[in-house]
Amino acid sequence: MEHIPCIVFLPKKTEERINLLQSLFGSEVKIQILKKFCDKEGVKEKIYQKNLIKSLDYSNKTIIHHIKELVRLEVLKEGMEKKTNWSKYLKVAENMQWLILLLHDPEKLEDKKMRESIETFAKLYLAHLKKLVKQYGIEERYLL
Repeated sequence: MEHIPCIVFLPKKTEERINLLQSLFGSEVKIQILKKFCDKEGVKEKIYQKNLIKSLDYSNKTIIHHIKELVRLEVLKEGMEKKTNWSKYLKVAENMQWLILLLHDPEKLEDKKMRESIETFAKLYLAHLKKLVKQYGIEERYLL
């Protein structure tokens, strides 16, 4: 079995972990929202909420409800941008981009983006691992 490069960052509290995973993978609407962030470069930088609503076959209310939940779960981040009018956009939180790669077809990802993703995940993972090593008093030489 081949594996894709992926590091999973989950909340520390068990209840929050279960809630995140159940909420994401138990909802076809959330999966469809997250799939919209897939492109050949990996993870789209941002998507405007109005474009997301237009592209999905669910009611505005349903989509907005699920977006709010994804923001509450800290999977997505919201922002506002002014061009002619103010527009709300959504971005995938850096430490949650692994979710998008789980939904992505790795064969369709450009090599350059795959390398960048591996580097980003490795940096995030190593920074987190460094904190854990310090927290639990583990000597770094035992990790090599």
